[in-house]
Amino acid sequence: MRRIKIEGLIQAVGFGHKRRTRVLDEIEREEEAEWMLEQLRLPYGGDRSKQREAVKKVLEFLQVDLYDVPFLWAYRRDYFAPHLPDRAHLWSITRLDDKWEELQRRKSFALARFERFSAGHHGYSSRKAMDQEARKAALQEVEARLKEAEAGVEEWKEKVKTLQDKEDTRMIGGDDEEEDEFAEESASLPQAKEALASFTDQKEAALNDLAALEAEMEAAEREKEKRESNGQWEELEPVEEEEEEELRRLCPDSYRTMLDASREEEGVRDLHEYLGVIGQETSRRAHRLAFDLYRKCRSLKGLRRFASLFSCPAPELGAALHASRTSGGDLDEQHRPLIPTPNMYPENAAAEYTTPSLPKYEEVLRAAKHMLAMELAHEPRLRACFRQIYRAEATLTTHPTIKGHNEITDQFHRLHGFQFINKKPLYEFLQPPSDSQPDLFLRIMQAEREGFITFTIDAPANTAAESTSWTPNGSSAWPSLLQTLEGLYMPYRTASLDTSLVDAWNEQRKDILSLTLSSHILPMLEAEVKREMARKAQEAVVAAAADALREVVNTGTYMPQYRNINCTLIPPFEDFQLRLSQRFPFELTPLSSSSLEVVAVFQASSRQEASFAVSVGRDGAVRDYVMLPPLRSGYDGDADQRDKLQKIIVEAKPAVVVVNAVVGGYEALRMKERLAKVVDNVARLYQHGELAAEDEEGWEPCEVLLIDDHLASVYARSPRVKKEFTDYHDNLRIAIGMARQMQDPLALVTLIYAAQDPRGGRFGGPGYQLSYLSLHDLQDQVNPHELSRRWEEVLVDAVNDVGVDLNKSISSLHLAGLLPFVSGLGFRKANALRAAIRNTHGSLVVSRAQLIEEGLLTPKVGQRGG
Repeated sequence: MRRIKIEGLIQAVGFGHKRRTRVLDEIEREEEAEWMLEQLRLPYGGDRSKQREAVKKVLEFLQVDLYDVPFLWAYRRDYFAPHLPDRAHLWSITRLDDKWEELQRRKSFALARFERFSAGHHGYSSRKAMDQEARKAALQEVEARLKEAEAGVEEWKEKVKTLQDKEDTRMIGGDDEEEDEFAEESASLPQAKEALASFTDQKEAALNDLAALEAEMEAAEREKEKRESNGQWEELEPVEEEEEEELRRLCPDSYRTMLDASREEEGVRDLHEYLGVIGQETSRRAHRLAFDLYRKCRSLKGLRRFASLFSCPAPELGAALHASRTSGGDLDEQHRPLIPTPNMYPENAAAEYTTPSLPKYEEVLRAAKHMLAMELAHEPRLRACFRQIYRAEATLTTHPTIKGHNEITDQFHRLHGFQFINKKPLYEFLQPPSDSQPDLFLRIMQAEREGFITFTIDAPANTAAESTSWTPNGSSAWPSLLQTLEGLYMPYRTASLDTSLVDAWNEQRKDILSLTLSSHILPMLEAEVKREMARKAQEAVVAAAADALREVVNTGTYMPQYRNINCTLIPPFEDFQLRLSQRFPFELTPLSSSSLEVVAVFQASSRQEASFAVSVGRDGAVRDYVMLPPLRSGYDGDADQRDKLQKIIVEAKPAVVVVNAVVGGYEALRMKERLAKVVDNVARLYQHGELAAEDEEGWEPCEVLLIDDHLASVYARSPRVKKEFTDYHDNLRIAIGMARQMQDPLALVTLIYAAQDPRGGRFGGPGYQLSYLSLHDLQDQVNPHELSRRWEEVLVDAVNDVGVDLNKSISSLHLAGLLPFVSGLGFRKANALRAAIRNTHGSLVVSRAQLIEEGLLTPKVGQRGG
């Protein structure tokens, strides 16, 4: 990548985003833009057609021109503003683009299953004679697929092994360039594993098809010999045609249209699962379970034909229910499913289909009902109707455990109120109101894991009289849905049939619907809605953690009240966030006077730990440090500590003195009081001329502040900082981090983000070290890669808003983490640029044009870095 100099590399592509393997045409991009409009929260009342064109233009910039978000927001905003008024909309489009790509991939898998079933590979040992040439062609096609999949598996297995080996052999003491290269290599590991899994699935599907074809050919050959010897070939042919037609009715051509038109993940997943069930497709891992009850039932001879005597295929019932719900009324006879009723009672009809496997008619009835219920439960349109009403009317109720009763005793307990949740509608979790707690379900799950509560999800009542749940439209639709389904599945009584006969068969059909609902649909919907509520809550946690990090990095360099960058007095309300007006992308100025000297004191919480004071210069380098003796109870009597503090303050002349507030606790408060006295004493000595020489400037008294040392503690434990200060005590490194935090908190965070876990693990890539910073109390409950991706977006925005001094980032190791987040660069390009400048120019670059003229940056990257 560094050698061929790929243009416009988006920083996020290396970590969370997935680069496309092909470019969409105009029609596909139009369809994707329309889908995104339903997901984006755009201002109400806007022109939808103009909003769609704006989204489409952004997609073109991202997919064709490979522009990244900071460049689009800075220099291409006129193409999509005011229809996309917020930069967050651009980041949302990049994330939705990945979801769209995943949706299309799922569609392709479902389409492959549909084509295999339509071609006759439906998992049954078909007794219909197959043309020899057609068999050979099908066998060759499957073998070609298998060969291609095996080649893909071997290729990606080697890539995964190579990336994993590099990840496992990473050493803390490696060069900075090597550490930066791992940032993108480790981030590409999940994509490589995903590609390997995809080819593995294709290989397993091809192996299953190959085994089915070979078994079918052997069975057909044996059956042919048997029939020819017994003279029964012509006699059995009509039965084969009838059963083959029943199989084809399980997968109508309308599914292809549904698949092409589907824009929801649930719809595509439902179709994919249904085709997998009726096609008997299982992974190699689940192959040992291929003879479960359903597959055993559908493999029994004659059971499919018996089921067709009193039931219709699942797709026909699903289409009728969908049409009834859409039209809002009863269907005419032409659109109702045709439900046959035999001229004999169920017991007599089932007795004719007994086999050695099912010797009793009760077993035949039970097997047929289970098979039909399984197919109805997986029918996509049936699922969609039940899912819509279930999510609108189901409720959640919590129940305190014995531990909860004993420990949640007052309103100050962190889980107080969780034990009182009663019949809270699920749609409030899935689409939480603005005044609600969006991460509530994650907290409920956490409380359940800790043993304080349990929770249940109550399905809607089966009758209107039993329904107690409130719905947005004021009434329950669940009983109406069940009534409509029963009406479609139960044929009308006719004069030609005995009433008791129809009622007997309707009882069997009611058993099928009851089994479908209780054993399949309701458990599936409950598990599905739990996953969806957890996903929604996790998205809320990720967004909150990203906002918390944004607050940290948007805090500018500390500016004391008595001076600004020109050393003139400024009002207190302008102390902070001045960086936004002072620095710009690729700022190539020498070290400015806006840097400040800082003295940081790490006060240990006990006498057994070491306390340190350190002075850090304007360039971020450590000037001096001293280990402090334990603070005694008598302030004036502790002359040794006072003298050491005074000496380091006199030598540093700091703009601010900071003390750690979290770890130090009460001892830090005592240290702050002592430092304030020392600062006042030093200022008084300067005023009296006892310290300053004639040609030496005086010193104004500075503030002594207590600051949160969480960020500095994480910074001190990063591999790069440990390598920079190998022989330093951990507490001394924390003090250095506190000082640099006051100078440039954004540089501190970017350096932490770039650190990698030397042990690998479930995270291990960029952003791993930053996860130790507590930005949200539930951040350990979410996907770490998704969290890292959102943090990266925040850092990219912050760095491109305030800019990077290129010369500083090259000469100062602690500022090197800023450069990779400049638009158009990334870890590899930034690392290569730093190395090239050090080798060619030392550490000084005069202008951006110099970078382009000497080939250190391509024109496009240089343009986007501006």
